[in-house]
Amino acid sequence: MAQANEDKSMKNLYEPPWRRIRFIGIAGPSGSGKTSVARLIVKALNLPNVVILSLDSFYKPLTIEQKQQAFRNEYDFDAPEAIDWSLLYSVLLELKRGRKVDIPIYSFHEHDRLPETSTLFGASIIVLEGIFALYDERVRSLLDVSVFLETDSDVCLSRRLNRDINYRGRDIRGVLHQYDRFVKPSYDNFVRKQSLYTDIIVPRGRDNKVAIEMVIKFIKRTLSVQSQSHRENIDSLQQIVPTIPNLPLNLVQLRQTPEIEAIKTILVNKETDADNMQFYLSRIGTMLMNLAGDSLIYEEKVITLHNGNTWKGLHLAKELCGVSVLGSGGTLETALCRQYPNVRLGKVLVRVNQITNEPSLQYHKLPRGIAGTNVILIASQLTTSTDVLMATQILVDFGVPEENIIIVVYVSFVESIKTLAFIFPKVTIVTGFLETAEEAVMGKLNLEKTFYGC
Repeated sequence: MAQANEDKSMKNLYEPPWRRIRFIGIAGPSGSGKTSVARLIVKALNLPNVVILSLDSFYKPLTIEQKQQAFRNEYDFDAPEAIDWSLLYSVLLELKRGRKVDIPIYSFHEHDRLPETSTLFGASIIVLEGIFALYDERVRSLLDVSVFLETDSDVCLSRRLNRDINYRGRDIRGVLHQYDRFVKPSYDNFVRKQSLYTDIIVPRGRDNKVAIEMVIKFIKRTLSVQSQSHRENIDSLQQIVPTIPNLPLNLVQLRQTPEIEAIKTILVNKETDADNMQFYLSRIGTMLMNLAGDSLIYEEKVITLHNGNTWKGLHLAKELCGVSVLGSGGTLETALCRQYPNVRLGKVLVRVNQITNEPSLQYHKLPRGIAGTNVILIASQLTTSTDVLMATQILVDFGVPEENIIIVVYVSFVESIKTLAFIFPKVTIVTGFLETAEEAVMGKLNLEKTFYGC
């Protein structure tokens, strides 16, 4: 029991960057410049993993009667009760756990939530902005820093007039009526009290450049701490993993026949031209997909033969999806599609910061319903880079069970396989060539460049 607890503790050493997500809350009266300040933060950071989340997305769906009131400018959107706090809290909690969430889209023209949603996943910093961003105690408990914007009421009114008339299709009389009846009383009764819970109060709202720069510096420090933490995670794993006995290892390697050794000799030969490189890499890719097919789960299927008789055979027990790690997995896509013509494809792009060595999710497009499928994750190499590790974590965060994931790569380092198997012991790894980092021959090649000839 003690050994099991120790292993579990060591496994928790590793967390992807999006499991250490930071929340910044920006509240203030309507028209104080919350969205503008949020955009300034994103622009200053110049990072793809900083996301603005508007509280407006979490307005409750309206009944028919409430919609009629809204079109007459008689529905109070500036009351805390208009916000779906339970949904907002559950979404933030799921993001904190590193999971994919669906964000509702609210239409101010229709005064209702739209049927479609937007997907949010992989952010390191989320800026939550809205008049009540600091109102709910549960939401406040998740915030790492809170900001309240104080702005002159006349300035707020002029900005609200411009926004509601030009962007939300309102008329000036309706906006003024709503402001006097709902907006101003809401500020006095609810919005202003949020300043009691804030870390930073910014007088003059978005016009206070000094205070905004303070907020930006805080976020930059947070990102720096995250990068250091991720490096420490990886370093700790690389030291611990080799010392663990009986590490579970679901490894399938291409049988090293004289033919395979001859192909490897061609691939590592500096004199081999691009056409031959493509031909032999494609040949190895086909062999790897055959091995991956043997690792899939099949079930019996009864079919009717041409002569009318029935025959009992096999077919895949689950639908198959292929996910390519952009920048390397494309070299195996042709082999995958040739083996399984009906496979649905997805892509992920993980970039590693050359200074901090921290990977970040730049792009993902995964097939709908991927959680209930078998997934073949393809990349050219499983070596010192953490892109395959990150991509595997993304699949798990999207609900794909570890045992349903098969990683297919041309070449793997023994050390990297052990690290990945330690974190994901039920994942199957299919590889053509197995090397150590010190003795690497294939692992030192840029297979994408040699495959595409550029």
